[in-house]
Amino acid sequence: MGTLVIVAHADDETLSMGGTIAMAPAGSITVAVLCSGRVNRSVDDRDTHTQFQKACAMLGAASLEASFPDQQLELVGSLKINQQVEAWIQDLQPDVIYSHHIADVNIDHRIVAQAAHVACRPPWRGTLWAFDNPSSTEWSAGLREPRFAPNMFLELTLEALEKKITTMETFYRAEMRPYPHPRSRLGLEARAMWRGMQGGMKYAEAFQLIKQT
Repeated sequence: MGTLVIVAHADDETLSMGGTIAMAPAGSITVAVLCSGRVNRSVDDRDTHTQFQKACAMLGAASLEASFPDQQLELVGSLKINQQVEAWIQDLQPDVIYSHHIADVNIDHRIVAQAAHVACRPPWRGTLWAFDNPSSTEWSAGLREPRFAPNMFLELTLEALEKKITTMETFYRAEMRPYPHPRSRLGLEARAMWRGMQGGMKYAEAFQLIKQT
């Protein structure tokens, strides 16, 4: 029992649902990342590993890591990725799972979303939610179907939103950009307000129900 968040890259958990993780009781959510290193980035693999662990700890989540190459999951093959995701689910037995949306513009995100769909087939029972990634999911609009169509909005406190943004600025600074980029401080604040307005609240993060059994 519990909640498992399955992401392609370190920082996806914070960008997509860091506020939701921060709002949950400490230790009740486990974040599992498929790609433990970076390719053609300024941050080396050891730093990425440490940053991911510290970011999860700051948000109050447990962490798990695989060692697949960043931006090369299509070269790994679906079987190995599916087996890793299935192993995490078998070990943790979560009844709630969050992962990427299948129509994301990032190929690693799409592959992980597909693996989550495969792993959540029967006999697994629970709820599978998809999240969107700022500067990734929305940039696929018009190019891929089905589009991300959120139907659940989880309210965030201002404190949870600030913890999300501070986590990005502290541990994933290399991924932040100046406004008007979606991965800027103001961009993340505006996104939380936009999702909040969609749900009739001040701040929120958005999710789409994929499966419930």
